[in-house]
Amino acid sequence: MIRAFIAVEVELTEALKNIHEKICACNCDIKPVDMHQMHITLRFLGDIDEKQVDDIAAVIARCGSTAPFELKLHGMGAFPNLNHINVVWVGVANPEKLDELATCINATLLEKGFPKEDKPFSPHLTLARVKSGKNIQALQRLILENKNAPFGAVNVNAVYLKKSELRRDGPIYTNLFEHVLRAQ
Repeated sequence: MIRAFIAVEVELTEALKNIHEKICACNCDIKPVDMHQMHITLRFLGDIDEKQVDDIAAVIARCGSTAPFELKLHGMGAFPNLNHINVVWVGVANPEKLDELATCINATLLEKGFPKEDKPFSPHLTLARVKSGKNIQALQRLILENKNAPFGAVNVNAVYLKKSELRRDGPIYTNLFEHVLRAQ
């Protein structure tokens, strides 16, 4: 079995690098996301059989018949909320294209017999996961100070099927399939 997800990759902007450094410097008990593995998940698949990779790749190719597009990264927040932070994220100001991709992927996967996605799609870029409440007030302040901050624009040029290997020192992501976006 392969632990997998479908995502778009996000190139680093100066603003993302700066906020990542501030999060790491807040003396909180967090696990920051590796800056070279940043992505926005369109659909988490969980454990899949290797035989399903081609079917999933076909779904991505079918839904990815769109031109490359730009995302504006904007605002900082926390899941599930600011009083109980598990995940620190940066939002997307113009999620329409991501919404279209995720909707198509979910509907087409359902047609192919994959389970229905239970959670509504909430496009975000995970910056860190919180391990404990140590010095959480500093992190809350940082999030509030940046809740409406711009974090730059990034181009989305491809959709990926990624394998996720969980390790003690952090996950390792490997591309199983890449579909380059281009208008049909």
